[in-house]
Amino acid sequence: MTLIIDDREHAVKREMFERYGVSTRIERLMVGDYSFIDSEGELNLITRKSSDLPSSIYSGHFQAEIGDMIATINSLGGGRCWFIQEGMYIPEHAGLSYWQYLPNNAMWAKKWTHSGDKGSALTIEISLATIGVGTVHTGDLLHTVKALTKIYQKGMKGWPTTLTAGIPKRKMSGRRDERLNSLMGFWRGLSEKNAVSLLKAYGSIQKIMKVAFKDPNEFLEIKGIGPRAVDKLTEVL
Repeated sequence: MTLIIDDREHAVKREMFERYGVSTRIERLMVGDYSFIDSEGELNLITRKSSDLPSSIYSGHFQAEIGDMIATINSLGGGRCWFIQEGMYIPEHAGLSYWQYLPNNAMWAKKWTHSGDKGSALTIEISLATIGVGTVHTGDLLHTVKALTKIYQKGMKGWPTTLTAGIPKRKMSGRRDERLNSLMGFWRGLSEKNAVSLLKAYGSIQKIMKVAFKDPNEFLEIKGIGPRAVDKLTEVL
């Protein structure tokens, strides 16, 4: 699997991931700044914001981007959204600021960009948490690369970590219905029972789609899926 970097993310270079052994590819993403398919076959979308966050919120771009990310993941039956907040500095009695690298002086300096307070930053994180978006804070670009690497590696190895092993996962209400509706929507005539069987066998809609384009006759091995059902699928491919 590969971590895909949007070609407009000029600050992040592929070489920065080589030291961590992460395979990357540059291409234009319709949503998010980074994406990958995890070991469960689900899509992960990540957006990164630095000092452009306040203006992005005021313009409505940030909200629209998060909405598009969630809509994309829901249309595919499930996945994860991440928000990386890079370089934010929040002193106790002052506004928000960001660390900015000054190449001429070879040093880092605080760049004040927003008159908001600590509460406004916390509001963003809390609001994103209520819709299932994970927030990760990083100090600078190199720290962001390390965070992206860790998210990617956890996704490739399976999400339950040593820290959370044994803790029951939160059940996402309606997720099964969304996946069933998506699957039955593009596979004309597929019954709910057979849709459930397919999801149990392949784990995700992404994996089902890979088989559909590669060798749809493989579905004949699933009880309840016959030649007629496969023919209906191939009609829409």
